[in-house]
Amino acid sequence: MENDLFYFNFCNDVAKKSKCHSKKIGAVLVIDDTIVCTGVNGPAKGIPECSSRIEKDPVLTEVIKKYRISEERIRHAIIVNQCPRELFGFTNGQGLEYCNALHAEMNCLLSATKMGISTKGGILYISNNQAPCAQSFSSCIQAGIKEIVLIKIQFKDPTIQWCLNNSDILVREFEL
Repeated sequence: MENDLFYFNFCNDVAKKSKCHSKKIGAVLVIDDTIVCTGVNGPAKGIPECSSRIEKDPVLTEVIKKYRISEERIRHAIIVNQCPRELFGFTNGQGLEYCNALHAEMNCLLSATKMGISTKGGILYISNNQAPCAQSFSSCIQAGIKEIVLIKIQFKDPTIQWCLNNSDILVREFEL
């Protein structure tokens, strides 16, 4: 709580590294008041970002044909690095089958695991205005995260509230 402003600013700085063209979110894992790992939303290491995928993925090529998207819109999407889901007209949370990005909190937890860092008892700070999705939230519980700190507590999915009510994890807003 005392360092919320510092971690809030750090999360926002980390978020700038995101290769996701739809939304930039950062996550910071803190254990014993020490930053041990970070994560951003976006594709896994080595996976090309969206603009490359629009050009090269045969699955997206078929979807582009299905939605009758013009060459001009495709070129524009590539130039501005538009998210394929936006190109197809999906709103937030729709068309996720065309998204190869991981959420920031998942990338953070997986990076910690890859480096052999225990996440048990950690505090996960996330530069987002809503709670993690149900899968990410359950992963935080399973990883032993004791607290999640967000810009604003908003639950997009009733499953998250159920998990929160039936776990020991604390969710709170940044105290700025």
